[in-house]
Order: sequence, then structure tokens, then C-alpha cells
Amino acid sequence: MNNIFLFDIDGTLSINGIIPESAKDIIKTIRKKGDLVLLATGRCKAQLDGVLSKIEVDGAIMNNGGYIAVSNEIIYKNPIDKKAIRRLMDMGYHVAILNEYHYARIEDHKIFMEFADYFNVDAARLLPSDVFLEECYSLGVYTYYPEKLDLNIFPELDFVKVAPLGFDVISHNVSKGSAVKIIKDKYPNTRIIAFGDNYNDIEMLKEADISIVVPSAPKEVRDIASFITKAPLEDGISYAIKEYLKYED
Repeated sequence: MNNIFLFDIDGTLSINGIIPESAKDIIKTIRKKGDLVLLATGRCKAQLDGVLSKIEVDGAIMNNGGYIAVSNEIIYKNPIDKKAIRRLMDMGYHVAILNEYHYARIEDHKIFMEFADYFNVDAARLLPSDVFLEECYSLGVYTYYPEKLDLNIFPELDFVKVAPLGFDVISHNVSKGSAVKIIKDKYPNTRIIAFGDNYNDIEMLKEADISIVVPSAPKEVRDIASFITKAPLEDGISYAIKEYLKYED
């Protein structure tokens, strides 16, 4: 194994649930050559069934770095402080938890559906309140007034805005970038090639040896990229791997 490929899902590998055939084919090629393919996503394990029904991979950085599994081995997990979750809810923010088993909420509010519609994904499931007693590795925090959220009163958490109404929230100093460091330690002397499209990918792209982004990425993301590829549905994944990396079948 010489390379580890990290693929963000939403907006990079997949658009509205569609993974181009060219991306599926190049991922098969990568794995046949003995290199690793990992997903790198804000999603939790419970949200990956749809993707994993379309492609086979070797593992995933999940929960924006809060949970990492490679070759059926959990190599890292960092749960969110439950007291912080309660404080967020007591302050009136709408919270969803993400863990191995659930993307879940305990209140029936339209903002959860609005966030899901923005990304064209399923909304958090409405479950009994005891689901919030479970260990979780990231949160979705939703509000109509994101500018009023004082991040300084939650030093134990890091917030990344991913949509007009929503934040991905992980434990402080956890990110896709910290996950890359963990993977580098486990697999030394490998080249890390990361694909992304959004703010929660920035630390991963910085830590990778090669960073590739889609043209729709925000300027701050494009500015740190080694290469800007074509749009995902224009075979951007395959194009970058074959034409920029010169990765041969």
C-alpha cells in the first residue's frame, strides 16, 4: 500500500445521492491496486448504509473526525460531553445526535426537515428522549439565528457552519484533520490524498499530502487545494485521479 484516498461524501463524491459510475470504477481500481479508500464525512455510521450499498471502501472517518474505523477496526472515538448537549438544548438550540446507531432528535420541529432538504438527505429520526443518554461523537445544531450563537461559552466544543441554519459540532480539537494525523501514525510512509468541498474539510485538506477540491467549494477551501478538479457529476473524481495524479488502471 502506497496511498490512502480520503473522500468527503456530500458535494464531493456524491451529489443528491448520486455517485457517478466513473467514481465507482476508479475506487474499484484503487482498491484492486492495494491502496486504501476511506470515506471522510460528517455523517455517522448509521447514515452510511445508502453510500455503502453503492461502493465498497476500507473504512471511514465519521462524525467529522470523532469516530474512525478502518478494516472493521475502531481506531479512534471521542464522545461529546453530555453536559454540553444539555446546555445547548436548555439555551433553545435544536440538537441532533450522531453515533453508530442513530442520527436522532427528540423534538418535532420543522428546522430539522429544512436542514435535511438543504442537503437532500433524510432528516434526523424522532426518537424517545433516552436516546440522548447514548454516547455520541458529533452533533447537528440548528438555529434560525446562527449569528447569535456565542461559541466562546462552549470551550469544550468546536462548531463548523455547514449550512445557513446548521452547524456540525464535535469535541474541541477534533476534526477531519486530526483524523488524518491519527491515520498517518497508524499507516506511516503512505501518501494521503484527500478530496473535499466545504469548510469542514479544510483541516483534512491541510494535513493531506495532496488536496483536491471541487470547483463549487468556497474560496477559502479552493485556496488551499493542490488541484481543483471538475464537478462531481462531470467525472471530477476520476478526472483528478487519472489526469492530475496520473494514477493508472
